[in-house]
Amino acid sequence: MPLLASGAHGVMLPAYRSCVLPQGAPNARLVLYTGASHAFLLQRIEEFAGGVGRLSAT
Repeated sequence: MPLLASGAHGVMLPAYRSCVLPQGAPNARLVLYTGASHAFLLQRIEEFAGGVGRLSAT
């Protein structure tokens, strides 16, 4: 299952555009990190790592 992740407050890729991405990827999961921007990997690293771990366990 593809994981699509983005910050909910991104300037480079606004959240509304992120919502379109999973439409082209069957079974994709979109996760928007609130309070985070384009650099969500640095801002929410523990949440992201946990999400990847849960996804890979399924």
